[in-house]
Amino acid sequence: MATHQRHALITGGSSGIGLGIATGLIARGWNVTIVARDKTRLAQAAAQLSEQRVSPQQQVLSLVADVAERAAIEAAVNEAVARSDGPDMLVTSAGICEPGRVEDLPVEVFEQTIRTNYLGSLYAVLACLPAMRSRGHGRIMPRRWSNWRSTYARWSRSAPSVVGGLNSGSELTPALWSPGSSAIRNSSTIFGETP
Repeated sequence: MATHQRHALITGGSSGIGLGIATGLIARGWNVTIVARDKTRLAQAAAQLSEQRVSPQQQVLSLVADVAERAAIEAAVNEAVARSDGPDMLVTSAGICEPGRVEDLPVEVFEQTIRTNYLGSLYAVLACLPAMRSRGHGRIMPRRWSNWRSTYARWSRSAPSVVGGLNSGSELTPALWSPGSSAIRNSSTIFGETP
């Protein structure tokens, strides 16, 4: 991937909100790396994104990894960094949900949900931070906006409106990590100029 083009790494990028965000970024000229567990769905998503490129220089990289496995997501991030000089943005969209009543679900469902939804996001963030630090910037869009809001960022759109916002050209305010700071703060819009 060319180092002068903006690059986003998106976990859970083979479907749902992750694929919707990747589609919006591709339409705006970004390079994207999508990461997901299902190799078949990942290949289909990568093919779809490649067809939607607005420039032949744009790159779409797809990497198979389970975010619940720290070594797997670290390896995927390391490969993306090696091929692209690091992401300008990390979107942690991978997640699972098992509907049901609390008393009807086995405790293993909750344990797996925590590993995937919470620790999977944390592992991806920790894996990307060194590359972002070395580049001097990076944007992080965590999977669960409502859970991270008070600690990390305030969002201008709710999760259900993200895909519609991307398709209509509306703006979404992401979090911005600043080098030398332990805080993540609001930044300009994703699709505006990089600060």
